[in-house]
Amino acid sequence: ENYAGYPAITVSWDIETACGDGVCNGDEDYYNCPDDCNAPGECDDGYVADCADDDCCPESWIGDGFEDCEDQAFGCDLTCYDNDGGDCVDPFCGDGSCNGGETEADCPEDCTASEGCSDCEFDFTAYGSECCDSAWDEFGIDCMTLEANYNWDCSGCNCPGDGDPVCGDGNCSGDETYETCPDDCLPPGECPDGQVLDCDGTDECWPESWIGDGFEDCEDQQYGADLTCYDNDGGDCGETTSCEDQGLIECFDGSCAETADDCDSECPAGTIADCSGDGDCGFDTWIGDGYCDGASQQYGIDNCCYDNDGGDCTDEECSGGRAQAEFAQKKGFGLAAVEHKGRVVNMVKAEKKEVLPISRDGVVFQKGSTAVRFNEEISNPTRALTATVALSCDACLDGGPWSGEWIVAAMDFGYFTVYGFDAGADVCGTVTFCEDTNGACSDTSEQVCAVAGDADSVDCVEGGSDCPSEAGSGDVNGDGDSNVLDIVSIVNVILGGEFADECAAAAADVNGDGEANVLDIVQIVNGILGGGRVDDASSAKLIKSDEAVILEANGYIGGVQMTLSHDGDFSIDLTDKAMVAEYNTVGNETILVIVAPEGEELFTYTGDFKIVDMIVANSQDRVTVGAPTEFSLSTAYPNPFNPTTSLELSVPMNGHVTVQVYNLMGQVVATLANGYMDASTYTLTWDASDVSSGMYLVKAEAAGTVSTQKLMLMK
Repeated sequence: ENYAGYPAITVSWDIETACGDGVCNGDEDYYNCPDDCNAPGECDDGYVADCADDDCCPESWIGDGFEDCEDQAFGCDLTCYDNDGGDCVDPFCGDGSCNGGETEADCPEDCTASEGCSDCEFDFTAYGSECCDSAWDEFGIDCMTLEANYNWDCSGCNCPGDGDPVCGDGNCSGDETYETCPDDCLPPGECPDGQVLDCDGTDECWPESWIGDGFEDCEDQQYGADLTCYDNDGGDCGETTSCEDQGLIECFDGSCAETADDCDSECPAGTIADCSGDGDCGFDTWIGDGYCDGASQQYGIDNCCYDNDGGDCTDEECSGGRAQAEFAQKKGFGLAAVEHKGRVVNMVKAEKKEVLPISRDGVVFQKGSTAVRFNEEISNPTRALTATVALSCDACLDGGPWSGEWIVAAMDFGYFTVYGFDAGADVCGTVTFCEDTNGACSDTSEQVCAVAGDADSVDCVEGGSDCPSEAGSGDVNGDGDSNVLDIVSIVNVILGGEFADECAAAAADVNGDGEANVLDIVQIVNGILGGGRVDDASSAKLIKSDEAVILEANGYIGGVQMTLSHDGDFSIDLTDKAMVAEYNTVGNETILVIVAPEGEELFTYTGDFKIVDMIVANSQDRVTVGAPTEFSLSTAYPNPFNPTTSLELSVPMNGHVTVQVYNLMGQVVATLANGYMDASTYTLTWDASDVSSGMYLVKAEAAGTVSTQKLMLMK
């Protein structure tokens, strides 16, 4: 089909509803399903009741610059809230906008063009800027983009941003920078008139009009700018007194508290903890979105601990090896939508009129549907059920390949439109549904394809499941909840059992990697514990002593799964300080699972064994278990000692190892190890109860490498 004059693709879906599932959707209402639906006039947090009916509308729409008046141009009448926060005031001469039939003859104060717009034939003040030339000055959007994407008419305008860059023409455009064209471009750290520097020290410039405009340009830079050094963004970012000035600490959500324990430990739904440990929370949709949220926090968040930001960052970008990008400042406009495309800055929100205004919202609402233009992002929805719409093509954007995805409220409209494709291009897509209350997601639908702009091109696929619980929900037993009973079911399967049916197996694969193991269990544990912020381990070390196996880690360990190979005389005793600890031995192989261990000791044992396979996980993913890189003995502790002391032996490769204690006459007084040892770290203890006080030497040898140290026994 076509949308706003552009070839478009619409993805639609139909979801079966079930009263009691916690989501008010389909034909459900308060009268036929009060368990799921609010009473008439009652709305969820962040929403307000429509002034004309029982609909609920985003509270943020009040006073946002768009007219949610009695005509319900966007589907809501908010006039009972101070005339939509002033957005619905009737036009009058002198209000600064040339509208309501006003002309330059009868209202010169509103309709007389400014000097910079005197050549332009049309006034677009109501759509974000007076004319096309002023839009270039204020937002850096050229005439070609305004006419193509926003349907503006730039007749008569000078359009300074459309021509090839010419050094000396007074416009810093194209690839011009201060270094290559100081006549047109300002040096880093300077901004043109009407713009101010970003407070984060990146030398970015932003419109001065953003200070105190009702949008929070705070340290989280949700619109790309940090303007807190300008009286806390003119008051938009709250009180100016910092937590530190109050003698308090700052929590992840910006609130203040006396101690970290007093902070609300949960990141809000749809967000994840910043990997830098600075307490921030960022959108979970930013993982794998094509932008590197690395160690430099170029976009205000560090997502490196989430698989290098879902593959968006290199190892160098996650180790701090690449500095934050520098931005050239351009005379005449700041770095706005064009320079920061993709982040929610200066996006499009349509009105009933054909012309589209410049605004800070990423969603286009029109005629009761939802649509978004190419490469725009939309805010994460707060509804419980979301749909991830993913589209791709081999040749649909200027003849080239493209892919993208959006997360939208699944039940608001039942369809989603993306426009701006090449006419006649083949575009394919999928839909995945998730509940943001527990993270459970459906299977991704089979791919469907259609031709952009062709209303007769339709492709459908059946979806859904007869399972009592969704795939990946963690509700293995189908009782409507994900808890320790489901963990036990998965543990039993790991130890050699079987799932009750395919539905149970699908529900157990929480992380969607195609198998059920301890990585899925730690996700369920997360849900049981409330999903709070934890200090996840990033590395661990396994230490094998004569009697026990110890796991030392630099943070939280959510689970351990091991497969051991051994002889018939092997026995094992797992720790009792864990949520779940079970093992199963068949012949000469033992599989063990320990969930949320509370101490370092995993198990004690008799006999000998080898670790065939192992998974160690934190609350999210695998943890690297480091192997020794060199043969060595650690410093004995205690030393001097009486009568026992312990040493840590690092063995980097499998082989024969001897560790013996000698007196000063060169006689062997004790043998701590003598035989084949796997590559690992071991704890050795010497009990010197039967020898006299004095100086002794301990000597470890393997593959021609020798390590020694002195021991002092004092009785």
